Amino acid sequence: MTRWFAKNVAAERLLLLEWDGATLAALSRLADDGTMPNMAHLFRHSARRKLRWAGVGSSTAAWTTLRSGCGPAEHGVWDDSYLDHRRGWVRPVDPAAIATPMLPGLLRARDGGAVSQWISDSAAAARIWARKLTDRDTLEGGIRQTKKLLDELTAEVRRIATATPWRLFEVRVHTVAALQHRVWRLLGVDAEMDGASTWTATSRQAFVALDHMLGDLAELADRQNAALALVSPYGFVRAREKITLAELFRRRGLFETAGGIVAAEHRLRRRIWRSVRPLVSRKDGPAATGVHYPIRALLPADWRRSRAVALHGDHAALVYLNTPGRFGTRVLATAGARRQALADTIAAIGEARHPVSGEPLFSEVIGTADTYGCDPLERSWPDVVGVPAPGFQTRHKPDHKRQLLRPDPSLAGTQGGDGFLLLCGRGIQPEENPDAELTDVAPLLMQLLPGE
Repeated sequence: MTRWFAKNVAAERLLLLEWDGATLAALSRLADDGTMPNMAHLFRHSARRKLRWAGVGSSTAAWTTLRSGCGPAEHGVWDDSYLDHRRGWVRPVDPAAIATPMLPGLLRARDGGAVSQWISDSAAAARIWARKLTDRDTLEGGIRQTKKLLDELTAEVRRIATATPWRLFEVRVHTVAALQHRVWRLLGVDAEMDGASTWTATSRQAFVALDHMLGDLAELADRQNAALALVSPYGFVRAREKITLAELFRRRGLFETAGGIVAAEHRLRRRIWRSVRPLVSRKDGPAATGVHYPIRALLPADWRRSRAVALHGDHAALVYLNTPGRFGTRVLATAGARRQALADTIAAIGEARHPVSGEPLFSEVIGTADTYGCDPLERSWPDVVGVPAPGFQTRHKPDHKRQLLRPDPSLAGTQGGDGFLLLCGRGIQPEENPDAELTDVAPLLMQLLPGE
């Protein structure tokens, strides 16, 4: 890794804006056409780098890689959730439990008393854009709530930044991704945009609000003698179909859906869990806000015949072999049976093709034990990870129509393509720089904030 600013360039502070899912090409078009004048100013005065999309999947996995400078092999995060096989649960990843230090921890370890701040709109943004866009009123209501949310977030950043000491202030804005999932095709930034959309101007008002936030926080950074960085670990692309993993594996003899008494038992477990889940979530606190399910209530699998299951994840095929150590079953009781199931699972993902176009549905398939030289069971990792081709998402629940690909009209865009890093401050030259990996970002920012 090489520097991308002069050796003597250093910042007293860094205000790091983390825009989840922001796309360089889209922001450039919105800046050029006058929708985002503050963004246009930042483009003119910043050093820029594309961050190569590594197909890292979920938001949690991508941000963990970017903020730690380590890949999944080190930090162990593959999704927003993970399988706790010892307790029989799929649980949300708790950021506080990740052993690999992130930027704040790296600063503290190096400088002792270095103070960091972090604030996010993630939960509120997800709630605003959880609803499908059924009419213009729903869209306009979401935009109004978004503007209010961003104004409140900006005011809170100002309050904290002026009242408390800090060297690094991270502002996570999930609004960009949450919004784009619904309106990507309406923004006029995609070459395959829906033709006659009367909603484009309304949709762009959210980016006007984001631009106001950017201008206000750039002014704050200047007053506080701080460098300003804007970063996203991945861009967005037009959403295509969702890949039904249960159907993919059923066709290869790897998965069987439960029937009869077992299916009825699954439905009963699921109803019971839905009724008690709010109580468990309150008890477990913030870490319980994601996917949180006992395995037997999550997937209607025939555990006596299924050899491989996918239990969680929208952005990757995260596959677990039905071994005695993982699920207490005897389906794959011998080493030979486990090797065969692993080979069949890798083949099923690697050979999956679109039934119309014939294109591969996955861009990469990883057997974690061989690739990383570890025991996936010991680390609570999937046995196989499949990275979908750009635009595709995954779903783990069986499809009653046995469809391999399932369209989702409410999903306009999804993550895919390169992220970016823009950095401006005293002594930093406004220029385009070579592409970088997500793992390069944390070391680069640590260089910018020298030890005290």
